[in-house]
Amino acid sequence: MSMLSRASIRHSLAVAAAALLVGSGVAVPAHADTPEATGTINGQVLLEGPPSSPPAAGTEVYLFPPTVTSETPTVVATTSGDGTFTASVISGVEYVVAAQVEDGVHVPRNLGATTRFGRGTAFAVATGATLVLPEYVLPLGATISGQVKTDDGVTVPVSAYLHLYGYFDAMTDENGDYTIRGLDPQPGIFGSSYVVGFGSDGEGGMAQWWRNSPTMEGAETVVITSIDDAITGIDADLRTPRTNPLDSAPCLDRSSLTVAKATTLARAYLRTHHDLAALKTLTRADVQEYLARCA
Repeated sequence: MSMLSRASIRHSLAVAAAALLVGSGVAVPAHADTPEATGTINGQVLLEGPPSSPPAAGTEVYLFPPTVTSETPTVVATTSGDGTFTASVISGVEYVVAAQVEDGVHVPRNLGATTRFGRGTAFAVATGATLVLPEYVLPLGATISGQVKTDDGVTVPVSAYLHLYGYFDAMTDENGDYTIRGLDPQPGIFGSSYVVGFGSDGEGGMAQWWRNSPTMEGAETVVITSIDDAITGIDADLRTPRTNPLDSAPCLDRSSLTVAKATTLARAYLRTHHDLAALKTLTRADVQEYLARCA
């Protein structure tokens, strides 16, 4: 799989999305003098909780007519602190309503639509009348979570990549836990199979891909089919592989060896080989692994 830059992927996606909307007659915003025959559309945008709450004041809400022209331009309203908005629209024209929220947690939906590219419900109002829209709540996206182990416990980036769609990023916390939010699978368009990468290789790529692959091509996919999905257990171990200091130790008669006796002999072996560093880091697991090797 070729690796495009994240910026170019997102730019290509934006162009593709705009093309889709143009083809459906609801795309590029245009502006014109407001005609006299108008009505008013009132609504409120909320973000799914719990509890549901309004987006930041000033969030843009687009009202798209069936065809964007100088006579029927796209209408742009902005929300107040409680998420409400008011738009003056041309009477008799059916508008599709779309709030512009990109917080990395919620996923975009036109009012009345169930998918990202669904057109949603069209609303029209009579001259001089006021229409109050139904509830408009932008849903939470799906999530992928897990834990990443590192040598020093520092936070590392984690990215989920959806083919042709782009990256969704998170950082691990002090315990190595992470959650990637706002995932919006698109079966039949961009797919629903994500690959997840961990850490940095120092050259702009990921140090490891799930499950335990050095390359994206060898990664195992994480399938998400609904924004209600919450995938857990997508873990990674980025610690430097540790060598057992007893790997070269000769095997002894195990008939009378206990773990305690074997530990004493192992420490004596490391002292005679002047391996003081290994002596300090010797663990019970090292001794048990040695006994298993010599069984």
